[in-house]
Amino acid sequence: MKRTIKDIIEPAINAPVECDGFSRIALRLLYDQHIEAKLMRGTLYNISEPAKSIDVHFWLECFGYVIDYRAECWLGKGVPHGIYTPEEVHQLGFEYTGEQVSEKPMKPEIMRFMMTDFESLLGGQNI
Repeated sequence: MKRTIKDIIEPAINAPVECDGFSRIALRLLYDQHIEAKLMRGTLYNISEPAKSIDVHFWLECFGYVIDYRAECWLGKGVPHGIYTPEEVHQLGFEYTGEQVSEKPMKPEIMRFMMTDFESLLGGQNI
């Protein structure tokens, strides 16, 4: 199942968005395949170094897995990055705590807009 989830959300992994955008895009991709996932908002807590925690963070939970491809943006390497069981997250020295965000999956056209790489559309020019 882990491989199936990764295959489905693959288009979102490199999308130019942060944790909330990634989680919402991945939620839509899973929804389109009739796979139920929970959009979560809360804390990614570093057990051994609490100062290196993320207080407001978004991730998905699906079939007992935590799906998070954006913690590295804030904390660097060595943090959960990918699809993990809660036990694997704990073995890495982290813990997710939060609550489910109740909202419908975004519209497909909004998802496509959020996944647009505007720099490549402008030929690498900064805007």
